[in-house]
Amino acid sequence: MRRTSRLVTVLLAALSLVLVGLVPAEAAPPRGTGTFTLKQVDLDVTVSMADVVVGPSPKVARMWFTFDHPRERLSLDGSGKSVVSVDGPGISSLGIAYLVKTSERRAYADFVLSAGDRPGTYAATVELRTTVDGQDYVFFRENAVSFQVRRATQASASAKRSGGKAVVTGRLTRWQDVEHRTAIARRPVAGAAVRLSFDPKGKAGARYVTTVRTDGDGRFRKVLRDRGKGRWVASYRGSAQQAPSWARPTGAKEPAVDHWFSRSRTTDGTRVTMKVRTRDVVVKGASTKTRVDVEWSASGPGRLEHGTTYVCASSRIGRYEGGCSTVRKDGPNKVYAHLYLGPDEPAGVYDVEVWADPEVRTTSGTSFTYFPTARAGSFRVSKATRTNVRVSDTSVRQGERVVVSGRLRMPSQLDRWNYGGWRGAAGEKVKIYFDPKGSRGPVLKGSDTVGADGRFRQTFAVRKSGTWVVRYAGSSVAHLRPSSAKVSVVVR
Repeated sequence: MRRTSRLVTVLLAALSLVLVGLVPAEAAPPRGTGTFTLKQVDLDVTVSMADVVVGPSPKVARMWFTFDHPRERLSLDGSGKSVVSVDGPGISSLGIAYLVKTSERRAYADFVLSAGDRPGTYAATVELRTTVDGQDYVFFRENAVSFQVRRATQASASAKRSGGKAVVTGRLTRWQDVEHRTAIARRPVAGAAVRLSFDPKGKAGARYVTTVRTDGDGRFRKVLRDRGKGRWVASYRGSAQQAPSWARPTGAKEPAVDHWFSRSRTTDGTRVTMKVRTRDVVVKGASTKTRVDVEWSASGPGRLEHGTTYVCASSRIGRYEGGCSTVRKDGPNKVYAHLYLGPDEPAGVYDVEVWADPEVRTTSGTSFTYFPTARAGSFRVSKATRTNVRVSDTSVRQGERVVVSGRLRMPSQLDRWNYGGWRGAAGEKVKIYFDPKGSRGPVLKGSDTVGADGRFRQTFAVRKSGTWVVRYAGSSVAHLRPSSAKVSVVVR
């Protein structure tokens, strides 16, 4: 079952239209910092959000709220009622985040972004819930603040000296989503202006020389006068969608995986608690299931009806929906669901959402519990890898050279119709060892970076019979598992 990532945002907007305290939206969202006044409760709100540079790993971007009011205490529900939703270019969305209150005048909301999110301008919609003098208020503000999301870039340069000339070459790349938004990798920036500077050895900084433009593969080449000892520096000033080459991805480290999640709320004297248990999963060539357990409990005079229907999960990379599953009963106030992850889903951390409508029933009636069920735990999806290796000749003379080659592959989405299969693990590094017959173990002989088709290749001289071993150590960034392969060689 697939859902659109905008569903919650649309529901919140529709609900707020019929509630009190509706605030007219501004024509255009203010950039960086926005301020608005809620006159009914004499509350001034300032929302601040810095521009974001995204890279290969998800990171946390924090939106700050400052409240100016005459009261000693501000009744702001920061445990799931007050929320922020953020929408970007086209149909892209960062989903919702709950406000976390740090003091009577400060709160924040965290969003997780990566290069899987579209670059461009994003705008925030704020829904604040507060109680003043026993009266509940709901305030809804569209376009409260806007900010820019740009992708991190990297400019490289090297030079070869020939006579009185220096041939300067290099490349400009950016981080972006690939493989139908299921992975993140470097891709070339074509047609961009790159500034070349020269930093003389022992001198004070680089000096501008000229500007070149990249070709379709993001590469450039320029023949210039040789300037002696020193280094050439390439830099890119950025654009509306790409960050300058000297800008690094912003934000704090993404939240750790939470396999044991718990959240509580109190309604009419009854404390309701939801516990979520998740498990990591390793995806191979076919869909693999993981189990999510949800347990509810109540402490107090009321009787709990949790009303749990679905458990859903979504990847932090590109807001990719991991799907939803109907829950099954597993005992009193206990349910579980199986989520299926296949080669066509991204590797990485998935956040869990529980669809539930908990109610507390007492002798005086039934009370609906406004229970925040988004971001209710998380789990990691890793992908297995396959390594194979062969040599150009398995029987050689002493000192003869052989070619050690092979492929490193991983499960991936192969087309836009969600067809899954095995794709080359481009850009990953393998190490090549030789284990001589009768020795104590393999010895490192070299390494190679896997090409776009997953292939690697190195040439070595063989002096003893033994076994060539290729090892891939895995990647914590790409969430890939290790693998290895070996092949024997006999010296005649």
